[in-house]
Amino acid sequence: MREGSVIADRYRLERLLDRQGTHRIFEGTDLEYDAPVAIRLSTPSTGYFELLARVNRSVQIGRELDRASPGIVRALEGGEVEDSLFTVMDFVPRGEPIELSRGAVDDRLARFRRAALLVRELHALRIVHRDVRPAQFMVGEKGRVFLTGFGSAKSLDDRLDDEDVGRSALALGLPYSYLAPEVLTNAPVDTAMDVYSLGVMLFELLTGELPYKGPPDDVIASQKEVLDGYQEPPVPSQIRPSVPPGLDEVCQWSTHVDPLQRFATVDEFLTSLDEVSGTDRVQRAKSSGPRQPPLRRAPPPPVKARISERMQRIPPGQAPAPRPAPGERSQPRPEIATSPPPPTAPPREVDPLTKTLVILRRTLPTIAGAVSLQVKRREVKFVYFSAHKEISGTVALSMRVPEETTTYAYLEQRVTLDLDAIEAEPSPLAALLLAANAVNLYAPGLRCSFDDERLRFRREVLLGPEAPLEPDDLQRQVDLLLTVWPMVFAALREVQEGEAWNESLGFLVRPRVPDEERQEALGHMLTTEGYVLEERGDGRLLVGTGAEQVELIATPEQVLATVLLRPWSSPPTETKALKKRKPAPLIEALLADLNTKNQASFYTLAWDPKRGVVARAALSEPAFVAARLDLFLTQLRGACQLTFPTLPDPKDEGPSKKKSWLPWRR
Repeated sequence: MREGSVIADRYRLERLLDRQGTHRIFEGTDLEYDAPVAIRLSTPSTGYFELLARVNRSVQIGRELDRASPGIVRALEGGEVEDSLFTVMDFVPRGEPIELSRGAVDDRLARFRRAALLVRELHALRIVHRDVRPAQFMVGEKGRVFLTGFGSAKSLDDRLDDEDVGRSALALGLPYSYLAPEVLTNAPVDTAMDVYSLGVMLFELLTGELPYKGPPDDVIASQKEVLDGYQEPPVPSQIRPSVPPGLDEVCQWSTHVDPLQRFATVDEFLTSLDEVSGTDRVQRAKSSGPRQPPLRRAPPPPVKARISERMQRIPPGQAPAPRPAPGERSQPRPEIATSPPPPTAPPREVDPLTKTLVILRRTLPTIAGAVSLQVKRREVKFVYFSAHKEISGTVALSMRVPEETTTYAYLEQRVTLDLDAIEAEPSPLAALLLAANAVNLYAPGLRCSFDDERLRFRREVLLGPEAPLEPDDLQRQVDLLLTVWPMVFAALREVQEGEAWNESLGFLVRPRVPDEERQEALGHMLTTEGYVLEERGDGRLLVGTGAEQVELIATPEQVLATVLLRPWSSPPTETKALKKRKPAPLIEALLADLNTKNQASFYTLAWDPKRGVVARAALSEPAFVAARLDLFLTQLRGACQLTFPTLPDPKDEGPSKKKSWLPWRR
C-alpha cells in the first residue's frame, strides 16, 4: 500500500510518518468524516496471527474507551488488507516517542509521572494495559503525553478472555523485560501488572538499564531466583550509586516479582514516588529511614464458573419438566410407536478443494511448532516455531492450493518489499530480477518471485495422486524450506543494500552431487515402470526423449528435476552490459516474463545462461512411489507448452554459445 491508497473504502493514506521495523505509520484521512487519523500498516514475516489478534483486541478495547480523555489514543478500526494488517487510530499531531533517558532527572520524572497518570486513568475505566513500555507513549504538542498500543489490554469485567499474552509476546518478539511475571503465566488480570511495567520504566529512567535483561528464558530464570530467595532483587543504586535510597525502595516494591507484595494500584505507586522525588528527596529519604513495604494483599477470590445454557431449548409457553426429588425414581417414558426409518440419502459430494483444505487444516497442527491456523479461501496460514539456528522466534508461513484439481500446493514465506528503498545497479528492478533468477536456478527446491510489495519464497508440494501428504512428509517440506530460506534471504538483503547480485549469491553455485544409493534406486524403479532412461557419466538420469527430456538428480533430501524449455544465448552486447552492471533490456524483459509466470505454477522457471530457459521442480520423498513420481513428471512436463514472447524467433538466432558470462563460473 502506498500514499494515496484507500483502505476499507474509507481511509486514505496521505503521507508516511515513520517506519518501525515491519510497521509503517501513515497520516490518513477518514473520508466519511473528513477527519485526520493515524494508520499503521504491518506486514510481519513472523507472528502474523498473533499480531492479527492484537489488532482485533485493540479495536475491541477502543470501543470501550469512548469515555477516556484525549490522552488515550484509541484504535478505531482494524483488519486485513491484502497481505498486511491495518489499524486506524486517533491522530496525534507532531507526536514523538517519549524520551526518558536524556535531560535532567527531575524533568524525566515529570514526564514519567504524566505517563503513569494515563495508566491510572485507564484503570479507572476498568481496563488493564498489560504491555506498558516506553514505546507505547508519545509526546505531542506542548509536551502532552499520549498512551497507545492496546493489543494486550483486557477489561477487568471480562472473565471469559483467556488469551495467552506471554505466548503472543514470544511470537512477536516483544520486549519481554517490561512484562510482569504473572502476565507470562497468564494469571488473572490485575492492575498490579501495569504497576510492575511502570516500575521497570522507572528503573530504566534512573539507570539506563533494565532490572532483568537477556532472552526470555534468562528473564524468567532470574525472576524465579529472586522469588525463591536465592538472589537479591535488583535496585538502581547497584548500577548508579547516586540514586537516592528512597527511589531505590520505590523501584524495589513496584517491581516485586510477587504481585501480592507489590503496589496494588498506580495511586499507591505515585504516592510513594512523590514522597521521595521532590527537590529535597535525598535529605528526606535519609532522615525518614527505610520505607515500609506495601501491605501484603490477599489473593483475589476464584472466578465463579458460569452455568452453561441448556443444549435443548424449551418451546415457548412450556414449563420445564420437574426434577425428581432425591431418592425418587423418575416416571418411565411412554412407549412411542416406531416407524420404518426414511430411506438413506446418498452422501453429498465434497469438492476436492474443500476436502484438501480440511485435511491440511487437520494435518498442520500435528507438525511440531505449527500453531495459529486459519483457513482463508484456498489458503491455510500458520505460525511455525523454528529451531533452525539462523531463524529466531517464529516464522509466518502459508500453504496454498492454487488449482481445483488439488494435485499440488505450495508453502510460502512472504517478506515486505520496497523497491524504492533498493540501491542497486543497473537498476533496483533489474538487480532483483537477476538475483531472483539466480535463486530459481541454483537454490534446491526454492522459488523466489516478487511483485510491487512482496518478496515470496516458495516450495511446491505434490499432494496427489489421492490425498495430501502425511504429517511426516509435510514436516520435511517445512524443514527444507526453512533450511534454504535464511541464507538466500540474507543474500538478497545485501543485494537490496547495493551489493552485486552475483557476488552475494555466489555461494549457491555448487555442483549437485547425487546420492549414489538413491540414484540407483530411482533408476531401477524408472526402468521397472517402463520409462525411457538414459544415464550420463556424471550419474545424472535423463528420462524421456526429445524436447520433453527431464534430467533427474536424487540427493539425500529430494529429487531435483530439470527440463530445457527453450535453448537461447543472450547477445554478446547484453552479456558485456551485465558484466559491467549496465542495462540489458532483452535479458531483463525475459526475466520479468519469467517472474510473472512464476507467480502461479508447479514448476520454477529460470534462465540458464549456458542453456536457455529451464523449468525446475523438487520432490521430497523418503521412498520412491511410481504413481507419485509419474504425477510429478507430468506436472513438470506441462511447462513445455509455455511460450516466451520476449525472446526472438529461434530461426533468427545464431549458433548457441556454451561459455558462461557469470563471474563466479570458472
